[in-house]
Amino acid sequence: MKDYQKANFGSWQRNVKLLGNEEGGEPSEQSSGYGWGLVEMLCTSVLVQNPDMLCEGYSPSQDEGAKLMSGICNYDFDQMNMEQVGNMLIMDNFWAGYGAVIETVNSETEAKRFPGTEDGEEGAELLDLQQEYSAKRIPPKDILFDPQGTLLDLSDHRYIAIAFFPTIKEVQEDPVFEKHLPDKIEDYPESSTFDKGGREAMSPMKSLKGEMEPEYKTIQCWEIHDKIGEEIIYMTDFGNHELGRIPWPFKLKFGKRKLFPVTMLAFYPSPTGFYPKPLIDMISPQLNILYKLDNRMYTDTLTKWRKFVTWANIFEQDQLAKLSDPIPENAIMIADVDQLDDLAGTTEHGIPDLGNIIAPIKDPAPNQDVVAVRDIAMQEITDIIGFGAPGRGGMPKTRSAREAMAIREKLDNRMGKYISAITKFYEHFGQKHILILQQTMNVERYAKVLVEESSKIEAWKSYTKDDIAGTFHFIVYPG
Repeated sequence: MKDYQKANFGSWQRNVKLLGNEEGGEPSEQSSGYGWGLVEMLCTSVLVQNPDMLCEGYSPSQDEGAKLMSGICNYDFDQMNMEQVGNMLIMDNFWAGYGAVIETVNSETEAKRFPGTEDGEEGAELLDLQQEYSAKRIPPKDILFDPQGTLLDLSDHRYIAIAFFPTIKEVQEDPVFEKHLPDKIEDYPESSTFDKGGREAMSPMKSLKGEMEPEYKTIQCWEIHDKIGEEIIYMTDFGNHELGRIPWPFKLKFGKRKLFPVTMLAFYPSPTGFYPKPLIDMISPQLNILYKLDNRMYTDTLTKWRKFVTWANIFEQDQLAKLSDPIPENAIMIADVDQLDDLAGTTEHGIPDLGNIIAPIKDPAPNQDVVAVRDIAMQEITDIIGFGAPGRGGMPKTRSAREAMAIREKLDNRMGKYISAITKFYEHFGQKHILILQQTMNVERYAKVLVEESSKIEAWKSYTKDDIAGTFHFIVYPG
């Protein structure tokens, strides 16, 4: 799976630099960051708030349950901050071609005694006090896919692997790993999500000998979701040592499709394999041209010679030093008027025109051809990916209302592809979220449910696992 990923992310590092006009990881002196402007424009055009989820039942008897489901999804999506997650996945689509998110369940437990037992006796049971459902973005480099899989919903993938970075102490204290710990795990190389390039990770939590303490030293591990065996396998990246296995915590099955708890967002699927095409790949020549032209325009605009030339042997060195001195007493005195008249081209004796004696050197100015070529590159970007510079049709005061509406309608039509992909993403995530709730919820939870549709009045309502049984359909209104 690693080799399959390496064969497909050759352009990722270049794309990240193109987003911000960076050379060697650092922004250039005249960095315009046009790529980040494209990311911001797409996010603000299709995703500015959490999506609205409308749940529908397949029969009239499910109407009340559908209202509850809608309230649950909208409230949980707000708690998960799905707007921010969606924005991060859109950003990943620019440089990697896809974004991935996994839903996790975190439980706070407490030991409760069985009825009739005394304190200290055996028979205590761990009961859930609180459950938190969260959506976590997976960095594109931290997820591996089945080389034989091709579908973006991962239904034809046999397995996937997700990287995580626990400390050595967390690995040693995990009850799933304690029976399969490798020898000398303390000597495993340090790794972190911020250090994927093989550089030494810097941390102040080192001993006097220069070694990282187990409480702070992180190692890279893999969480392999095996769909065939219906289990999760944990393995270290260094040495490929298996740490342990657990059964699948929940099953996500829609008809004949068997899915993972990972949901993908991609705009341009690949026609030959699985890895989708990054947006930057399609416009990298135009971005390179834009950055070169911008750097040239900024250089020409900001470069000021502030130099002057004059005839030789007219001013002494000390006089030249006083050329810009504003004090009247330090005015430059020139005695040989005849010589000045001859040099200035005058025929009459008198005070010559100093403008013909001292002349400024002309400062560089941006070439108009550069501006024209830049406009062509920006238009090509708009034609390729469907959106571009925010300055559409000039300033509002210089265009009519009808023209503004036509421009907006054209933009909405171009954005339809992206809106459709985002809608499908939230729909799939919502369906999986309800299935996960139905299989894992052990505590009473609350959600805001619409009481009166006409007045949009909402009220808090508690629910248990029995209240959310059944199958529902989702209609998504993306932000």
